[in-house]
Amino acid sequence: MEGCIISGNRRIGIRSIELEPERSGGPPFSKRLDTALLSLCKEMNVPLPIWLSKNTREFAHFHQTCFFPEQFAEECHFDRFSIRLYDENQGS
Repeated sequence: MEGCIISGNRRIGIRSIELEPERSGGPPFSKRLDTALLSLCKEMNVPLPIWLSKNTREFAHFHQTCFFPEQFAEECHFDRFSIRLYDENQGS
């Protein structure tokens, strides 16, 4: 999964993190996604965003979604934070 911090039209930060692999009896995809998002936010020093239904729809359809400043409980100094899930079969 890739996280990108955007201010204006410029990327000011980008990081990638691997989701825990799927395994029999392991945590469901939603839990693995939550864990990866939390790790990505910590690495990028981004407050944890509030996940809305629009994020669920976007992520389900496009494997990516954006979070805007109003979706953070803490003040943030960027215009949006986007996450994107890459299918390992596609390459990056």
